[in-house]
Amino acid sequence: MSVLILRSVPGRSEPSSLPPPEPAFTLPGVTSGPQIPVSLLPSTPTDSPARSADVEKASKTVPPGDPTADPQPTTAPPGVTGTYRVLNSYPDSFIGEVLIRNDTGAGRSWTVSLRYPGTLVTSWLESLPQPTLVQRGTSYTWTSSVPLAAGSTGSLRFHFQLSGSAGPEGCTVNGSACG
Repeated sequence: MSVLILRSVPGRSEPSSLPPPEPAFTLPGVTSGPQIPVSLLPSTPTDSPARSADVEKASKTVPPGDPTADPQPTTAPPGVTGTYRVLNSYPDSFIGEVLIRNDTGAGRSWTVSLRYPGTLVTSWLESLPQPTLVQRGTSYTWTSSVPLAAGSTGSLRFHFQLSGSAGPEGCTVNGSACG
């Protein structure tokens, strides 16, 4: 039979804590975040007091009685553009995309606004942290949660039930029309 005896050496103290972990390594031009699509359904500014404050910072005040007004950011950073296209069409719905491009030399925030009378089924940002979505009437506004890295692109995708045409009535990125 073996016996193990543990003994403390006088004058030596145990470390009070472990050293902090090394910071995560990120490649230049790559934004960390979910690597798979995450469903994002529309919300309204009244979801919670904290969310309301965030939404108010991201959009201008909408005049009373105009629930379909297209909210725009209070400060629109230059240099971020978008291109709209339909990826898939179905008899009762479609999947569309706004390819967001940052051709500047620095990270930039962005806001995508669409006007479409159909019902949003889901939306997601491919391989990047998910944006905030606010719906007012037929206007949908997605606001970046982190800046888009310099020289990078992001694919904002959405699935709408059809209502008339297979595409939005209006599309802007930071206030400029989508290409």
